[in-house]
Amino acid sequence: MRAQIACTHCRKSKVKCENNGLNRPCKACFNAGRACVYGPSESTGQGRRQSVLTSRGDPSNGNSSNEPPKSKRSKKTHTPSFEGPIKKEGSVQFSEVFDPQLLTVPVWEELVDIFTQHYSVDFPFFHPTRFKKNLYQVPLATAPAKSLPAGTPDHPPEFLLAFLALTARHHDRIVARHGSDKHDGVVAASEHYASEARARLDRRGSDALPMKSLIRAQAYLMLSMHEHMMGRGEEAYIYVGRAIEQVHFEMIHLDQDLDKLSRTSQARGSESMNPYSQSQARREPDEEERVDQEVRRRTLWSCFSLDKYVSNGEYRPSRLTADQFKTQLPGTDRIFLWGQNVRTKMLNEDTQKFNERFEKMRELERSLSSGTRPDDRTAHKLPMKVPEPIVEIDDAEGHLTHAIRALDHYGRINLWCCTGGRKSGSEEEKNIPPWDARSKAYQLGRDLEDFERGLPPDLRYNDRNTQIHSSQRATSTSYIIINLVIFLGNFLLHRDYLPCNPWESVCPKPIGPIEGPRFSYSPGPLYWEESARRCFRAARNIVQFLYRCRELRILPETPFVAFCAWNATFAGIFL
Repeated sequence: MRAQIACTHCRKSKVKCENNGLNRPCKACFNAGRACVYGPSESTGQGRRQSVLTSRGDPSNGNSSNEPPKSKRSKKTHTPSFEGPIKKEGSVQFSEVFDPQLLTVPVWEELVDIFTQHYSVDFPFFHPTRFKKNLYQVPLATAPAKSLPAGTPDHPPEFLLAFLALTARHHDRIVARHGSDKHDGVVAASEHYASEARARLDRRGSDALPMKSLIRAQAYLMLSMHEHMMGRGEEAYIYVGRAIEQVHFEMIHLDQDLDKLSRTSQARGSESMNPYSQSQARREPDEEERVDQEVRRRTLWSCFSLDKYVSNGEYRPSRLTADQFKTQLPGTDRIFLWGQNVRTKMLNEDTQKFNERFEKMRELERSLSSGTRPDDRTAHKLPMKVPEPIVEIDDAEGHLTHAIRALDHYGRINLWCCTGGRKSGSEEEKNIPPWDARSKAYQLGRDLEDFERGLPPDLRYNDRNTQIHSSQRATSTSYIIINLVIFLGNFLLHRDYLPCNPWESVCPKPIGPIEGPRFSYSPGPLYWEESARRCFRAARNIVQFLYRCRELRILPETPFVAFCAWNATFAGIFL
């Protein structure tokens, strides 16, 4: 249905204007990345009549027919792609932020490579093909003066500014533009784009992003990483919280297919809510819609990963756990790029539970396709035109899936450390030794070992795999994060049982924590020595691994990598 009022652009183009009311951006302008401006309506006959009378010299308007009307020179107005000045003290024009002399097409290509190397695990929603889609389009000769410069990605400015806040620090040409000293230039470049992104996210108006927006969530996530890298943990924690709120508003934490499956029993009693009625027959999504579905899922998992980075126990509790959402794990990068239908496990779901859920899902899809109920005995006789999805479980799982599982282990180990470590829990739990299967440290260590044993051979740490992944930018970051989590997890679990001050006169060799608690029975004769050996071996592996990755120029420079290096340094000081 045509809207009651059309924006200026749609009226001039004589196309349907789909909007939600006056001063709300229409669909065409939002997708094209331009401001949606509503001018005075010219559709009524009265308005045209008044205009004609005025031009002819209507006496009621004090304009005699003997006097020609004074022609007012109309000002040319150019509609910017995204609203011009940013409402911030000392801000610059939008066209100056994306300076085409600086941000050329080759520079954008290099920034995409930088983003892939450093942030592909933390922000898996980034689709490089879509991002680079319009880079090489020839600009129109009639393009508005204040439109996006040619060779700029077709994304909202909030997303692009947050993207630049992360990647500009790694690009020498952009850094040099913001300062002669490299360190000062890195900080200035990142802060410049981050401040502009914050200003646009905080603004209100018809041209601003909707309050409930997937793009808004992604921009908040990238700003959170920027704040985390700048050492502002509180701001990083706040931005992750805002992104999680957007995810909840958009219902991304409830996968559309999985949520429909869980509500099947509730819909059986009502025809109006019956998902199997003929009136609600649905078509299969195309490739672009599949990509959109995967982007939504990956945005949620990005929230999950960053929540593990910035939360630390009681003072900054985690706000997103696996039992709070129904979303399958991401598919492989090939599935994501090509927009294929995929089914994967959920976090902490075993193969048997997945198979049961998958069969129920197939029954539901057949029913939706044929218009019958899943418990209808004649349903199997109807033609089934539902294409079979690609199943990626166990050995077929992608590297990103293993990286997310690794970060889940890191989050649980970090939570245990931040809430007291061996001194956490009740008095009874504190007195349980770490070699006892009932202790939290033992359970966390066992889960980490099971995860390491379940990794495919190409993701296990050795120099050959490191060398191979150095030529595969798409997988190297996942490989590095996974193995750093394993090393850091072993280090943190065993470090907690080392003496805080290892005076040689008190403990010439590892004897467990001398500060308490004291355990009622002793382990094997070499248990504490083996525990210390595993702790320092993990620290040595971190140092060697980071050094090797830096040699091969594949080291992602993120706060988590820096945290691993800091802990390894602590081990060196201890010795």
